[in-house]
Amino acid sequence: MSLLIRSPNPDVIDPLSWKEAIASLMPDLDICVWPDTGDLERVECFLGQRAEAALFKSMTQIKFMQQFAAGADYALSDPAIPPGLLVSRMVDPAMANTMSLFVLAAVLRYHRQLDAYQRQQVSHVWKRLQVPCAQDRTVGVMGLGALGGDLCSKLVALGFKVAGWSRTDKSLPGVKIYQGPSSLDAFLKCSEILVCLLPLTQATRGILNRENLAKMPHGSYLINVARGEHHVVDDVLAALDSGQLAGATIDVHAHDPNPPADESPLWDHPRVAVTPHVATLSSPTSAAAYVVENIRRVRAGLKPLNVIDRVNGY
Repeated sequence: MSLLIRSPNPDVIDPLSWKEAIASLMPDLDICVWPDTGDLERVECFLGQRAEAALFKSMTQIKFMQQFAAGADYALSDPAIPPGLLVSRMVDPAMANTMSLFVLAAVLRYHRQLDAYQRQQVSHVWKRLQVPCAQDRTVGVMGLGALGGDLCSKLVALGFKVAGWSRTDKSLPGVKIYQGPSSLDAFLKCSEILVCLLPLTQATRGILNRENLAKMPHGSYLINVARGEHHVVDDVLAALDSGQLAGATIDVHAHDPNPPADESPLWDHPRVAVTPHVATLSSPTSAAAYVVENIRRVRAGLKPLNVIDRVNGY
């Protein structure tokens, strides 16, 4: 079996590091790194994010594609990927912890009003602000998969009230679960700091809109680390300008990996923090074993783990 690795951004995801990590666990595997493809007709596994249709056509023996990303939307929206090809989402043990640490930093920044103190500093204002106890602050987490579940457990450990919203029923210690569309209003009503970790589907696209943001407590906070298409930029800005939202941390953008347009108000809004989709990345050190396990499964005639469900969209 031959593996072809193609990084969507070699400066961020080093393909040679992935090759080294995978080879250390599976020495007999023939590994090629784009653009040195070797014989494409021998490639049975493709580790990448996107590729041209011509490349997939050349890999006549391909059995499955292993994504670098945890989300399904890249594969589902890419017409170059053959519709019958099995595509596995990346499930990296370190990815959940890395994501949680990023979100916790944003949550604590808002909870302890560090963003407000930063604005006060610019104006040379010396004033103490009131901060509620963690047990009096509710953090709402949208999406309770591996990433959302890990975040919830860490928030509970820090003493926050935690609410979780998911399409399907979940059971997480210390978390009040809201299930399905009918419970969304009640969930939003209690979420003082809202974290979006939803998969991007037709049902969740644009879910962070004017109508739903208005259901949150006045002066609440938004943290989106899922996909840029979840939030409606103009609606988020309007909520910030009206005071409905006190702050927003936006790590994902509609045209990732490209930044917001130069003229976008997100750059300069005093209550917005933007980052270039860095909340979490898969690491070859921790994720190589997962890739190798999927290759072993396919060698044995089994289905790889965490294959994307094209019907449900994740």
